[in-house]
Parts: sequence; C-alpha cells; structure tokens
Amino acid sequence: MDLAFPSIFRDTNDNQPDVTPSMEDLPDLLRIDTLSKVTLSTPSGVDTVTNTLAHLDRAQDWLHRLSRTFQLRSDHLTAYRNSQMNGGLPIARLPVEVLRIIFEYDAASHGLWTSEFGESWMRLGAVCRHWRLVLFDTSNIWADDLFGLGISAVSDLLPFTKNAPLNIILPYSPPLDHIEGIYKMMTRAWHFSGEIPLQEDLRNVIDILARKSFPYLESLRLEFEYEDNRTQQRKSRIKPMANCPNLKHLSLANFYMTPPVPNQLVSLAIHFEKKGDNSRHSATEKPTLDMMVEVLSGNPTLCDLLLYNSCTKAPRPISSLKRILLPNLTSINLHHPGALSSNLLDHLWLPALDDATLSWETPGLGHDDGHDEGTQVYKSLLYAWAQPSTDPMEKTLILPVEGHACRDMHARQEQFSLALKDVNGALKGGYQIRRESTMSEGVQVLPYNYVFRREIQS
Repeated sequence: MDLAFPSIFRDTNDNQPDVTPSMEDLPDLLRIDTLSKVTLSTPSGVDTVTNTLAHLDRAQDWLHRLSRTFQLRSDHLTAYRNSQMNGGLPIARLPVEVLRIIFEYDAASHGLWTSEFGESWMRLGAVCRHWRLVLFDTSNIWADDLFGLGISAVSDLLPFTKNAPLNIILPYSPPLDHIEGIYKMMTRAWHFSGEIPLQEDLRNVIDILARKSFPYLESLRLEFEYEDNRTQQRKSRIKPMANCPNLKHLSLANFYMTPPVPNQLVSLAIHFEKKGDNSRHSATEKPTLDMMVEVLSGNPTLCDLLLYNSCTKAPRPISSLKRILLPNLTSINLHHPGALSSNLLDHLWLPALDDATLSWETPGLGHDDGHDEGTQVYKSLLYAWAQPSTDPMEKTLILPVEGHACRDMHARQEQFSLALKDVNGALKGGYQIRRESTMSEGVQVLPYNYVFRREIQS
C-alpha cells in the first residue's frame, strides 16, 4: 500500500517504476526535436515520417513517466508537509487506540448499508493521512461492514479485516463466482444472515454448519424463501449444528437445524410460513415437539422466544416430571395449529415473563367447551407464568391478542373468566392472578392488550 495515499483499492500504476533522468537524456531529446522539425519542414517519404513518429512516441512516453514520477514526489512531499502540520493540532495527540475506539463508535451508526457513501464511516479516511492509516488498521470496522460496498468489492476489502470475526450478510442469490469465497469465510463469521432462494445453496450452507466449528459465531439468521410454484423436491433431514460455543441469537425460517445443546442462546426464532408439511414451503422436515422441548431445556439463558408453526406433534408422550425453568425469558410468541402451543407451555416455567403473544384458530367459536384450543392455551400460559417460586415476586404480564384469538376472547369472555378461575383454584404457594383489563364492546384497536397481575396473597 502507498502509505502517503492509502486506498482501499489496488492502484494499477503501483508497479510502474520511477523514471530517473540523466544528462545523457537531454541530447536524445534535442536530437528528436531537431528530427521532427526537419521532417515537418521538408518533403519526406513515408518511411522517414514513420521513423520520426516512432522517435516522438518514445520521447512522449518517457516524458509522461517522468512527469508522473515528479507529480507523485510532489504529492508525497505535500502529504508529509500536511501531516507534520496536522501533527501540531490538539486532536493529533490522541493515542491511536483511543482514535480506533472513536472510529468504531462512529461506524456503528454510519454503516455503508444504512448511509450514503459520503456520510458513512468512510468519510473519516478523507480527513487526513494519519486518520486514513488508522482507519485502514482498524480491522473490526472492515470486518463488520465487509459487504457494504457490494459483493464484488469483498475480495479487495477482505485483507483489511486481518483476523477479525466477520459480519457476513449474504446478498440475495449471489453470483456463482463469489459463492465459494463466501463458503470459505463462513467459519470466521460472528454474524451470518441472508435469504436463500435456492435449495441447493441452502444445502451447502447446512452442510458447512453441520461439519465445521464456528468459534466466533454469535448470531445466525437464515431464511429459505419458499415459492408456491417451486418444483416439489425431497426434503432434507434435520441435521445438528456443529460446535458454536458463542451462539447467542438463532433465527431460522422455513428450515431447521438442531442447535447445540447445552448452549447459551438469548433469543430463538423458528418460523415456518405454512402450517402444513409441503416441501415447496420448507427445505427440511419440521422438528417434533419433544425435540423443541429438549432445545429449550438446554438453553436456560433464553430471553426471547418466537415459535411460528415451528414443530409437529411428538411421536410419543414426553416423559418429563418437572417443568423446564427459563428464568430469564421475558417475551414469548407462539403460533401453532391445534394444541401444540398449550402442550409446549405445559412443559415450561416462565416466572419472568413480561409479554406473551398467542394466536389460535377458533373452530369451536360460540360453543361452551372449556377445553377448546383457545381456553387451553390461555390456561397453559397462566400456569407456566404462575408457578410458585422460592423468591416470591409480584409481576405484570401483557397479553396482546388479535385476529381469531381476539374475536374468540371477545365472544366468549365468560368462558375465559372461568378458565382464569380454574387456574387460580389450582395455584399453590400463595399466588393469585388478577386480570386488570377486560375487552369492552366495540373494540376497534388491535391488538388488544390484556393485562394480568400476579399477586402474593397474605
């Protein structure tokens, strides 16, 4: 790299040698000058003119390279002079380590993905040569914004990342000549995300995730983008993910891999667009309920859980005598057909829950069946939230409802009130749940929030 004028892209002129003039060059130039004048002033044949042009071309090329050499030297000397002048400014006294931290803070809110090029962190390199050199040596910034200039620039930017963990954001349907390079970089990723429209590409990614270790990976967010008109293909079997000791956030859509257990996931989102099992809609089989329970039991650090059409019924009853305690889970979002959501909640203990989003269909709307899907998932949630604790704590739970669930709870308020009464009647340990809001007639704003209060009885 040219230290006087560092650039993110290679200079095609870097390999051209400097021209050093000598006293022998001047007579040659004078001779070519005389030759060209004579050729112009007297009638000459084609051969003479051609010979003179060849001499002039060589002279012009030499003069051009000499001019370039002098211009580069002038630019370098100007840069060094400016650098020395800038070195006297107060900000120049900041240690390089502090400057890097400032640059990283700026880059966090002025990424190439979200800002115009001139407003991104790249503008820091235009301030002065020292700042540009520091910026080029701050590998975390380049690693976090590696794909910010487009996939075609990745090979030029990659050397600036050094050995820093990478933020890999897959472009939609990347060119074939870049795919292999992305696969090779995957094990360096701390964040890996993207929408994958081709099942073959997804299989390759799944194979890499299943075979290789990912020591830096903290966040994995991948979606298989299904198409209704896609040719039906055979589903892939569920594969376990390889060792990912630092994985904190996992989001998979329309396919599934078994996360490492035990682990320290903070958020988990498993989303299948369709509730059926059509291979046009998903690339792998869905996990069963018992598989999902096992994943939750191995991740007690979970704070946020979203499961949307995420699993199928367990092939056999789940043998679990105790509920799985998720002491940090504050948010849960469940959407499943049938009784899957309530069956899952019946295996959980969620004392720290702040908000829950539940949805269900209402085949029994208008009937007085207290064991239908709606009241069952409603009761299962409250049981999971109200389990007795060694450290009694009053708490509020917000339950937003909309769609079928909202209409169901509106139409059958009495049945849901009786369901809450059943829960309170079965509770032990001095807890009672009080519903602080009820749905009035003519509710127009959705979702409607039910608010529950878990209280310690004296």
